Amino acid sequence: MDPATRLATLHAVSLTLTKVEFDLLFAPVESAGRVLSREQLLLAAADRDCEAFDRPSDVHVSALRKTLGDDPRTPRFIETLRGIGDRLIKAGAGDAGASGR
Repeated sequence: MDPATRLATLHAVSLTLTKVEFDLLFAPVESAGRVLSREQLLLAAADRDCEAFDRPSDVHVSALRKTLGDDPRTPRFIETLRGIGDRLIKAGAGDAGASGR
């Protein structure tokens, strides 16, 4: 991911991401595998105050998973920890992992 140009690639293929999707993907990349709550994700992506139970982050994370070809039941890139938040799966963890670049 390149925040300066807002370009993201997966396996050398450019991803077509909305502003919110890019920011949602970049937040956990920048956080190096830490779990981010829904509130933290929304603040990073939308730069607005929100309620912890706000559902828009779920919609955006779902769209991002679709773009990445990630299955939430067997995630390779974004792992959801129920009641806690989401995190990017580190490269080497799982079958394919995710890369910060």
